[in-house]
Amino acid sequence: FHCFTLIAKDIKNAYFSGKSVGREVYLDQPRGGLPGLQPGQLLKANKAIYGFAEAARLFWLALREHLLSDGWEESKLEPALFYYRVEGKLKGIIVTHVDDIEGGLSDSVFNKAFQRSSQALEFATNHVKDFVFRGREVKQNAQHHVDVSMRNYALSMKVLKIDKTRKQQLDQELTEEEKETLNSSAGELGWIARQLRCDLTFENGVIQRSKSDPVVADLVRLKQYIGMARRSADFRMRYWSDVNLKESVIVHLADSGHANGTPEKDEQMRYRSVGGYFILAANPGILKGETVRCNVLAYHSGVTKRVCRSTLAAEASHLAEAVETGDWIIVLMEEALTGHVDLRNWTDIIEKRPRVYVTDARSVYDYLQKDANSTSSDKRMAIEGALLRETVRRDNAFVRWIDGQQNIADVLTKFNAAKDMLKAFLKDGMMSLVQTEANKVLKEKKRGERQKRHQFKREDEEAIRLKEEQKQERKQKAVSEAQRIEGEKMEESD
Repeated sequence: FHCFTLIAKDIKNAYFSGKSVGREVYLDQPRGGLPGLQPGQLLKANKAIYGFAEAARLFWLALREHLLSDGWEESKLEPALFYYRVEGKLKGIIVTHVDDIEGGLSDSVFNKAFQRSSQALEFATNHVKDFVFRGREVKQNAQHHVDVSMRNYALSMKVLKIDKTRKQQLDQELTEEEKETLNSSAGELGWIARQLRCDLTFENGVIQRSKSDPVVADLVRLKQYIGMARRSADFRMRYWSDVNLKESVIVHLADSGHANGTPEKDEQMRYRSVGGYFILAANPGILKGETVRCNVLAYHSGVTKRVCRSTLAAEASHLAEAVETGDWIIVLMEEALTGHVDLRNWTDIIEKRPRVYVTDARSVYDYLQKDANSTSSDKRMAIEGALLRETVRRDNAFVRWIDGQQNIADVLTKFNAAKDMLKAFLKDGMMSLVQTEANKVLKEKKRGERQKRHQFKREDEEAIRLKEEQKQERKQKAVSEAQRIEGEKMEESD
């Protein structure tokens, strides 16, 4: 849509470029002294040095000031986000993280967007189209599609070594050394799952929730999950340039598992429900049943805040979370694309954008479609359901049901979820909200497999029944024969 060129910059000696410290701070000389200074002389800090509580804040204020002087506008919703406009049209967007800058620029403003900032700040690096930003390997191709991967990070994750004897003690508490290993490796898994690896977010949640009272089984699981991350190090998420952000439909794709919380040893946690969602930007044809291109804008996996009494309550709870995230994204997109956002009337902004709420739970879909009040004894569900109904019946809102086999959010909610659908989506970015021919074939195949399993089960049960009848018949014959022989003996004795 905008075809910006991706950029990344790193500022050298960032804290020395910050504002003055604003207080008197004196430092001793390092051991051995400094040239030109007498022993015992003190140093006065004019700038905030690394380690000062206010160092990052003072640098941020200076960076913000320099960016504003170049014409950048700060986001009302995200303080680290800036827009560059020419005559009201968006020409650039960047995000800052301490001394790192990442974003995209139109070629027409490439040389002037940082004209004053580059004089005040020393940019140590100026990358274009191909760079690493906070562990993510970013590449932009000739068609302006953007690929993001974390191959090097995944391969650098530590392979856990667990003693064979400990593997036989799965329910034993971890030693202090093992806890340190768990926490360190869990941090690595958490980072890659949050930054890119949506296929590992459920597994990451399992490990993060086990850290309060870990046992050997948790360490064994973590070893398995790190192995998964390393084996699939080539995982890639592509952002397609042919998704029209101005006209795109925001897709809320949610899923949940009922009472499947982890770790299982936690009696309170195990009955909570794990669910998740994807927020996508899709080309408009998706509402007409077409297969269209989509981009992933956000994803999340987590447990419900309360124990849900039913699948309906669990599914509705996570769909409600998706609604909140989607609303925030819609307002942010409006700010980026137009620059005109009245936060007092943010609901009006949302209603201008087409959005579709998608579930694979038929009970949730039916609940949102009907007008009758809930007769459930779960009154919290009644409240949440009423709010969801109100949300999905506003202007430009739609509700769709899809088959569970087509729901890529399935990987966010359960162990050993089939990831084929997610892999296919990440490969070409194409999605449809109607049942595809491939899905029909797959469902027919699975139905046939289930029928075969049921037939085999019936045949096995019949074989067992016949075997038991034959056994009882032989037993009865043996008893009868024994009784006959005993009777003959008694007649002879008489």
